Amino acid sequence: MTISVEEKLPGIQSRDGTSDDNDGVEWEYHIHTEGEDEASVRAAAKAGIPETYQDLIRSNILLVERGPNLWSATAEYEAPSRFTTLPKLSVDQVRWGIRTGGGESVKRTYSDALISETTAGGAAVFSLAGQPEERLMGISSTKDGWEVEGVDWDTGAIEIFVETVKSGAQISAGYLVTLATYAKLRVVNSAIWNGFAIGTLKLVTFNDRHRGGTSGDRDIDMSFSFEPNLTNINVGNGLVVPEKQGHDRLDVQFQSRRSTNGLPTSVPVRVAVHRDRPRVDFATALGI
Repeated sequence: MTISVEEKLPGIQSRDGTSDDNDGVEWEYHIHTEGEDEASVRAAAKAGIPETYQDLIRSNILLVERGPNLWSATAEYEAPSRFTTLPKLSVDQVRWGIRTGGGESVKRTYSDALISETTAGGAAVFSLAGQPEERLMGISSTKDGWEVEGVDWDTGAIEIFVETVKSGAQISAGYLVTLATYAKLRVVNSAIWNGFAIGTLKLVTFNDRHRGGTSGDRDIDMSFSFEPNLTNINVGNGLVVPEKQGHDRLDVQFQSRRSTNGLPTSVPVRVAVHRDRPRVDFATALGI
């Protein structure tokens, strides 16, 4: 019993294939059999159809039974950059990734330092150099005078991605419920975890899916928001915060406004660090 694999349109048309806009090519084949099953037909197709076409790599073979002892095969070719995939993880293996992005900003009303100052016509009323308020930014004129509106300061965003695989024996209903709860609450790490300092990682997403087959293994993907720890934060008026751990919040209380060279300003009189996210030991909770 034999299986033959033949190009549907031998010649230049077949060799050129059917190209699309994404560096993909398809070749069509006829497969003649003598009653063999699909597994045998697929094995013959893999053996008889070239694995590469120019710089493209064969990514898939689609089989369709057309009639008694006749099949058609469509060989799909893709660019290596599209075809290449990361190797599958085994149980307890871990893959890490990082992604940065923009789009997040806060209002900032002061700079790190005043570098220079120029005023129109030497109007001293606008000069703040040498004053405690010289680092103010985003000063604008309103109907009531001058106001400090601040400027949009890009903080960016840093996400840490973690992929792992757990066996069916490691996964319980309680585990999934606990991790779903932690993701909902956006918990923060209470201990150093894989090199990340306490308080710097906040769990954002947790995805669990069955890998398929009979093993019971499950693919788990997680993402975390990263914020660095800060020390010796100078908020002005002699107030310095010794430490703010990543996802803790800084809250500054200001005194009623005063006027400096015609510019009403406020003075910080109290600064507090707040913790508003629950904390858990990621090593224990995640098993990584």
